[in-house]
Amino acid sequence: MLYIDKINDTHIDEVYKIFNNSISPSWSIESIKAELKSGKNISLVCLLDSKPIGFLLSSYVLDECDLTNIAVAENYRSKGIGKMLVEALKERCKEKGISSVTLEVRISNKRAISFYEACGFEKLGLRKDFYQNPKEDALIYKLTLKKEA
Repeated sequence: MLYIDKINDTHIDEVYKIFNNSISPSWSIESIKAELKSGKNISLVCLLDSKPIGFLLSSYVLDECDLTNIAVAENYRSKGIGKMLVEALKERCKEKGISSVTLEVRISNKRAISFYEACGFEKLGLRKDFYQNPKEDALIYKLTLKKEA
């Protein structure tokens, strides 16, 4: 069975493996644990039965959320897992009264850019030299969440 849940301590090791196999290493397992304990985060995992196959990390302040990381295990990519995670994030944000989600993406990451645009994110601008190892600019994207009538 496929479902979305909040990341908890039992998921950390598998989430970290997915992270390292998908994203340029930039966070330690300790930094992920600290993010989860911050209290101002929406951190989700997609589980197949009880095995993590994708995750999303975000944090929020007031009514703005920042999507910091999203990744899907290689064998499960292009199967709608990322879209499920973003849809779940949108719902959690609406429940908390959050009105927008922003993110940064490497300017060279065309696949991720296409994914975010397909999810409704719109390009806002550019952050020069945002990424290190390798040094690269980031595009800033924003998703405005519609208020329920």
